[in-house]
Amino acid sequence: MRNSRVCIAAIMKSVSFAPNLIRDKTKRMAQRTCPSAGERELPVKLVKYISNPASAGKDTAGIIGNAKNALQKIFILLRNRTGHDFSVYKKSTVCRRIERRMRINNLNRVTEYLRYLQIHPQEPDLLFRELLIGVTDFFRDPEAFEALLKKGLPLLLENRPRNSVIRAWVIGCSTGEEAYSLAMLLRVFLSKKKSGVHKFRIFATDIDKNSLAAARLGVYPSVISADLSEARLRKYFIIEDDKYRVRRELREMIHFAAQDIITDPPFTGLDVISCRNVLIYLNSEVQKKLFQLFHGALNPSGLLFLGNCESPGSSGSLFKPVDRRHKIFSRREATDSQGEPIGLPPFLPYRVKKENGTDIRAGLSLSYVSGVTEAEIDSQKRASA
Repeated sequence: MRNSRVCIAAIMKSVSFAPNLIRDKTKRMAQRTCPSAGERELPVKLVKYISNPASAGKDTAGIIGNAKNALQKIFILLRNRTGHDFSVYKKSTVCRRIERRMRINNLNRVTEYLRYLQIHPQEPDLLFRELLIGVTDFFRDPEAFEALLKKGLPLLLENRPRNSVIRAWVIGCSTGEEAYSLAMLLRVFLSKKKSGVHKFRIFATDIDKNSLAAARLGVYPSVISADLSEARLRKYFIIEDDKYRVRRELREMIHFAAQDIITDPPFTGLDVISCRNVLIYLNSEVQKKLFQLFHGALNPSGLLFLGNCESPGSSGSLFKPVDRRHKIFSRREATDSQGEPIGLPPFLPYRVKKENGTDIRAGLSLSYVSGVTEAEIDSQKRASA
């Protein structure tokens, strides 16, 4: 039986076999020895998985592209269930994750998956979790953090009043590693300067409440020792049951909160915005609007810290490079076509409702991101009056 399992694993790893050959071999193994009910079902499931268009290497992007109406309904269903609008994410990103859920559930058509979402209450939450990008580490891209320490942060102390507080916002913080990395960096930076500025405050946000709960706890597995020096581990962590917990004094410097940069108002009066590896998942129009939002949220000469595949692009008039290679930018003063300073974009009221009409969230949203029409805005204003 052990040999049969090894053979099955080997077949799944080999992408060079044709689906028909895999199907034949799987069936022969099923006939040879499958003593338990679960093991009898395994070859059948493998055949279904392999026969799925995505598993067979077919053009699943084309399959989804031909079902735009179903895809829009999936977006609406997700928005009603979670309060988050994934239609502004890059289509390729969303499609890949929908295809993965389709493969797991042995579904070939988007319309089938839409129906599956409607009749299985747990599936929208599973898809939501699939769409979240939670890849993070302490001091991810160490050279970039080193450049921020040496080239970026010193700019914040120029002409800065004594006893002021440096305010930073970490967007898409996931389980907190990046926020704590920035906190450690600021502690080191301010301890070495004699500027009279010794305090900082970090706001760290994400749409994933489970990740935020983990971030607040600040407990991490022992493998983080691969990303952190012994000195940092001793200074900023305590050992608890073979795990590392962030020391309380560092945790208290960070406020973790649920926030959606696409629909919720931003923090303002900021000195640093760290938005790393978030924008790459959003479409270009939303990226452009968010750069305008970041510009308005930052203080003069405030810093924008991006991921290694991100840049202001067409919004270059709003930011000047401090270290282009490591994606560190400084806010520059900018004016609109009438010569007026560019500030925060306008916010408008927006409500998201469940299918039964019950409000699940009421707040402020960027009209240009949510795609709300003027008629809908007027209707919302009348409803809330």
